[in-house]
Amino acid sequence: MAKRPNLRKHDRQPSKAKVELGWTGDYGAPKSALCVCKDVGPGGFRIVSRDPIPVRSYVQFRFAPLNFRGSASVRSLSHVGVGYEIGLEFSGTEQLELERLNLLTSAKLAK
Repeated sequence: MAKRPNLRKHDRQPSKAKVELGWTGDYGAPKSALCVCKDVGPGGFRIVSRDPIPVRSYVQFRFAPLNFRGSASVRSLSHVGVGYEIGLEFSGTEQLELERLNLLTSAKLAK
């Protein structure tokens, strides 16, 4: 099977930062999860989660060590191992500036 080309507007950098997510689940029930970020770029980030989040859903996120928060839309969902890889695109003005991008990719945030 041929690998799909990278269609992202911005390159992403590896990360192990922890990120808190909140979203509205089935029947309007609030849901939350603590996830691990796999990579991050100016336009979005990818996480690993135990819970699936439907594509086109909106989530609230918070990278706790930086107190960087905002909203993002779910662009992709893939089942991997015992969890899910979820691709998220920043909504609106959350475009990640270079300084925060460098902080999110630092090894210190994996703790």
